[in-house]
Amino acid sequence: MKKSLFVAFALISCMSSVQAQGFLGKLKQATDKIANATEQMSNTLSKGQQQLENAVSGLSQGQAGDPQAKPKYQLHKTAETKKIMHDGDVEELYPFHDGMAFVKGAKKSFFINNKFEKVFEFQADNLYYSNMSPRFENGRVMVVLEVEGYKKKAAIYDKTGKMIKEWNDVIEATNFENGVAALITSYPEKLFYVDTNGNVIFSKLPLYSGIGRFGVYPLRDGLARVLGKDNKWGYRDDKGNVVIATKYENAHDFHGGLAAVMNEDEKWGFIDKTGKYVIDPIYSIEPGDFHSGLARVKDKEGRLYFIDQTGAFKFKGNADSSQALGEFNDFGFAIWVGAHSFTMDTSFKKVAQFHQLSYSSEDRQAYLQASGADWWQVHPEFSKQSQLFTLNGEVLLNDVLGPFSEGFASFDNEKLGRGYTNMQGEVMATFSDTQF
Repeated sequence: MKKSLFVAFALISCMSSVQAQGFLGKLKQATDKIANATEQMSNTLSKGQQQLENAVSGLSQGQAGDPQAKPKYQLHKTAETKKIMHDGDVEELYPFHDGMAFVKGAKKSFFINNKFEKVFEFQADNLYYSNMSPRFENGRVMVVLEVEGYKKKAAIYDKTGKMIKEWNDVIEATNFENGVAALITSYPEKLFYVDTNGNVIFSKLPLYSGIGRFGVYPLRDGLARVLGKDNKWGYRDDKGNVVIATKYENAHDFHGGLAAVMNEDEKWGFIDKTGKYVIDPIYSIEPGDFHSGLARVKDKEGRLYFIDQTGAFKFKGNADSSQALGEFNDFGFAIWVGAHSFTMDTSFKKVAQFHQLSYSSEDRQAYLQASGADWWQVHPEFSKQSQLFTLNGEVLLNDVLGPFSEGFASFDNEKLGRGYTNMQGEVMATFSDTQF
């Protein structure tokens, strides 16, 4: 550029005044063109950089949730608030299921109904939790008690605390799913399914009896996973008939009419309710399930994608984001979990930003946990910092312990203690230790 200007000035010195002026005009026009081109190039590069950044994140900006914002509702007692007395500390308050909630105490554990009345209780040191906490379904609950050493017994109770049926020498049992529970008894070891009255059902199913993969799985789209004697997965209907043969190395529940299954080559694909592959088994890494028409998959390098029910790609992330972006729920929201969590809609736009977030599917409620709390489970030491948000970022309540279930959520408040609240912050019940 400097050499060109030197030549230009040398030429000007040899020209007449008129010629020089004309030349300078043309030179200015050329210089302006160069400047405009440079500016356009800069703008293009800047725009390209922004597009690149958007492509890397895969998201556009949205509204941020404000943890300091005043909540829409305040926890408050009313004339209807009940005080539930108990002996010893209350350690955990579980969500309502079928109008009943389980309360774990230091000395005794018990059930309450949705009128917030204590119904029946157990000695806390006798109750066997394993991988489940007892919960009601269809008016029944399965409870496992340790009687001596490793010996256990299981029993079905109704909502009044009346025992319906009891088994001794139980190794393991499950909660009811769609009116069905599974048990393993010992001497000899036997696996069987029972209904809510304790009657044996599905006796013709070719069941696998190993404890490691033991469980009863819910009906999704009318079918439930079942593990056959060959240690392979298939699907049964509500009557216990195997409608998709037990031939898969691994399998998920059905969601949106499709289920993810793994073949003998350890490749994942998606089948319909007839067992036909709709999306071929091409995925080496276990995919997510379909919710709101989208499923989460990864490639071998860890890059994240979302596909629709034809297998077409609808979103491409990057390796850094792959561990952070969760699955969509059935209301059309996904959660990005990281240093700054946020919700995302099905157009892959950020809706609201939080710190650490989990959600429930009831009434599109989202639960914001305190900084440092685990994403999946609330830790009591952080509970006083916890808040409940809607998925679009509106603050509903402070001090909630978990998402709403059947209209109620548990809370832990410095002044009110522990209890249950409704969505308007009205305290339904609190728990107090006995005086003596």
